[in-house]
Amino acid sequence: MRTRLALLLVIVSIGLPADCAGVTSLKDTQSSTGPADQTITISPSTLTVRAGATQQFTAAVTGVSNPQITWLVNGIQNGNPSVGSISPTEGLVAQYTAPSQILSPNPLTIAATVSSSSSLTSTATLTVENPVAQLSSISPSQVGNGSFTIKALGNGFVSGAKANFGSTALQTTFVSSTTLSAVGTAASAQAGSVSVTVTNPNPGSAASGSLNAQVLTGPSTAPQISANPVSINVPAGGAANVDLTTTGTPEPAVDRSVAGQGAAQLSGSTLTYTAPSTIPEDGHDTISCTATSAAGSATAQIVASISTSIAGYNRPVPCTLFGMHYINAASWPAVSFGGQGKMPGTTWPNLEPASGQFNWTRWTCLLLTHKLTGSASCIAPPEFLKGRSQARQPAPLIPFLACPPAPETSPISPIGMHS
Repeated sequence: MRTRLALLLVIVSIGLPADCAGVTSLKDTQSSTGPADQTITISPSTLTVRAGATQQFTAAVTGVSNPQITWLVNGIQNGNPSVGSISPTEGLVAQYTAPSQILSPNPLTIAATVSSSSSLTSTATLTVENPVAQLSSISPSQVGNGSFTIKALGNGFVSGAKANFGSTALQTTFVSSTTLSAVGTAASAQAGSVSVTVTNPNPGSAASGSLNAQVLTGPSTAPQISANPVSINVPAGGAANVDLTTTGTPEPAVDRSVAGQGAAQLSGSTLTYTAPSTIPEDGHDTISCTATSAAGSATAQIVASISTSIAGYNRPVPCTLFGMHYINAASWPAVSFGGQGKMPGTTWPNLEPASGQFNWTRWTCLLLTHKLTGSASCIAPPEFLKGRSQARQPAPLIPFLACPPAPETSPISPIGMHS
């Protein structure tokens, strides 16, 4: 009986689970792959980033084989321009790019989620600060005693940024992320170099590097600018020069702009205007030259009349090139017909040699003989010239006189004229 009972106890003991029997299994010495042992963390977990800057994040995952990570900014997968964007680079690493402007809410939340298990997520808190302003130039760089206006040029400027003149914050207007305009007053005691910086506001307020402005010993005088001449005649594709004269203290800087299709360049006190190759519809461009200093600004304008030019043609134009209406004889134009887009290459004095003295004989002769003979000669039959003078009243002209093309002219369609 005792032998049977001992054998039964051994059999029961063998049949019990190992843990009930007080024996530790090999499985308990290894890491578990069950849900309770799956973890994810991202680093860094708390940080600040300047607007427009980048930051790298790294995820660490345990308990998941070959994990794929989804990155979110404020719950938005991969973010967007408003909250910043994040994208994986390699493995479990992603790069975040902060937005160019600070928006609410701030701080932001960066999240990393294992794609196969949405419950496996880790987050980081990120605060976006204003960028550090970069100052590249100030204009003008000289100011006189008294009030002045300067422009600060660079990048990374934000609304609320201040330009500083020495230790004084100037009244500053935000123009763009690259331009500020500021006004202030320079004292005679500041004569010499004064440091100029730009400071962006909080969060993350910081000053830019500095540039020097020169404060002159004398008072400022407003700039003045004049152009000579103020009107120019330029053939299409041609060029003309204009002399500029500027005054003012400090010495003003001069810039130019063109309202039209041409181009203008400055070299010292000389402006060179180049007309477009095609005559604009209104026949002219307007060039503006502006002198600017800390004491103010002034502008001079030049009107460029653009004409068609026929190289080497210096004779009265045959009627095959006419395309005009009769112009009041009481007004003697100061510019060429070509400048008005009327008679290419020929000036008004071909028909009016002096103000009020019209050569109607030449005009009538040219039209009639060209119609009869196809020649541009001004030798007309006597019957056409009889009784006609060079007085202010023109000889009768045939309305819409159509002329055949002349051999020596370019193949421009005859369009005639009328009085």
